[in-house]
Amino acid sequence: MIDLYAASTPNGRKATIMLEETGLPYRLHKLELSAGDQRRPEFLRINPNGKIPVIVDHDAGLTIAESGAILSHLAEKSGKLLSSEPAQRIAALQWLFFQVGGLGPMAGQYNHFRRHRPRIDYAFNRYRDEVLRLCAVMDGALARSDFIAGAYSIADIALSPWMRALKRWDISFADYRNVTRWFESLTRREAVIWGFAALETDREDNMTDETHGAAKKTAPSAAPLNSGPTKRRAQKIAAAGGLLGAIAASSCCVVPLVLVSLGASGAWIGSLTVLEPYKPVFIGVALVFIAAGFWRVYFRKAEQPCEDGTLCARPDSARLTKAALWISAILVLLAATTDYWAPLFY
Repeated sequence: MIDLYAASTPNGRKATIMLEETGLPYRLHKLELSAGDQRRPEFLRINPNGKIPVIVDHDAGLTIAESGAILSHLAEKSGKLLSSEPAQRIAALQWLFFQVGGLGPMAGQYNHFRRHRPRIDYAFNRYRDEVLRLCAVMDGALARSDFIAGAYSIADIALSPWMRALKRWDISFADYRNVTRWFESLTRREAVIWGFAALETDREDNMTDETHGAAKKTAPSAAPLNSGPTKRRAQKIAAAGGLLGAIAASSCCVVPLVLVSLGASGAWIGSLTVLEPYKPVFIGVALVFIAAGFWRVYFRKAEQPCEDGTLCARPDSARLTKAALWISAILVLLAATTDYWAPLFY
């Protein structure tokens, strides 16, 4: 049995995909990086470096950190995805180190400076351009074969989560048709689908006691490479739309009543009550956005973008999104129930 300690990051997904591909039985222990699980004493006893993923292979009596080492060990243990033929083996290891020492660190730095405010143009452009250069290198290799090292291997497993992350981090693959073709072929593999799904943040948090690696009944659908906006962006859009709709709805009924209670002039009140006939429309639009926002915030949590165990997500941004949604809901409730409480003001 293997215990895997991982989080919803590209490196974490490398381990889950590999375990699903090999069919080795494992227990998944999901860490919440935003809660600081990687810095807790019990995890630091397993990996003093405080980074994920880590596996404990009880059969071999080994504790292994660093995703590249984990992939290599699992390939050796299972006899899969790393050829014994010298040329093919070296090719796979070369591309594995390409990801570990090149694409992964550069993509992580790109994402850091993409999110940094104020924007540091030099740093952002430097890492974005390097990421694009590495994508071009991959595209050239994939023009000559279906998989990055010729045959499907640990190299493809190492690269695929990072390519998905880059797309979510606003990198376009429109100019890299071979990369797109390769990635889409990987996302049709059942083990890759389950490897991604195992660490999706919208799944239940009861995975710690669940043993994986057995046959699954129904696989979730694969996410396309060129998917829509990120979950976090969708949360903000929904919150903003709900807030605007709620303000519009309340301005034609709640605000006038408050002004009446404060003794405001009739001109002010009349300029707002002309919106009264449109109140149902405003309320309906606001409810749609509010429902979408609550679904995104509370049931489809935003993916943790940090790969290295640090917290990249901005907690204040999440709190503002939740506050906007709750304010929107209260305003819509007040606007929809004015017939019941409005008489109190007259």
